[in-house]
Amino acid sequence: LLPNTRGRDGYGRAFRHAIRDEKSYVLHQAQDVIDGVDAMVASGVADPQALAILGFSYGETLSLQVLRTTDRFRAAIVGGGNPELLSALQGISPGLWPLWRDMYGLSNPFDPEPVARAHEQTALYSLGRIRTPVMIEAGENDSVPSGTLLFTGLRHFGVPSELHIIPRSGHGWVEPLLLQDAYRRHIAWLDYWVLNKPLADAHRQKSYDDWERPRR
Repeated sequence: LLPNTRGRDGYGRAFRHAIRDEKSYVLHQAQDVIDGVDAMVASGVADPQALAILGFSYGETLSLQVLRTTDRFRAAIVGGGNPELLSALQGISPGLWPLWRDMYGLSNPFDPEPVARAHEQTALYSLGRIRTPVMIEAGENDSVPSGTLLFTGLRHFGVPSELHIIPRSGHGWVEPLLLQDAYRRHIAWLDYWVLNKPLADAHRQKSYDDWERPRR
């Protein structure tokens, strides 16, 4: 399922401008994702006991919001996102405030309302609510270096997690061998956490087994 969450094209002006008008970068959009998953389960396309979520860039930020809303997913893979909107809001110049209003629903870093909204939509401040195992990927040269902080926070709360820094890459990676490596890593992660399949790597198998599986 690739959900067309509000704030994107295809469903009219109000839908397209929902982020700006609703001042919601991920809050309502996370519910859009969950509603889409519910529809897939209800139609028999998806198995409610074998769900995973993947997201890159904005998809990571949105996926983290979904994960702190529900524990129905058995595994997650995220990368390249921005789980810390508050410091980013505080670091922008006034000339970018209109852009941030339209893109994030946040106008400036001084009025209480946008600061509170940024805090509400910042996953790093509520990682303790996440129970889903998370694999994190980050380009070595990405301009949004959030992966290490996210990984440290998840491990602090005992969430099974891995961090992979992708060499020679920025916001995404295109080298064929790097993509092949990522796909293999994704399959192994999802096979273990979603389908309960053993890993070919015995050392990694032991490290995974040492984690407490999220209760279902």
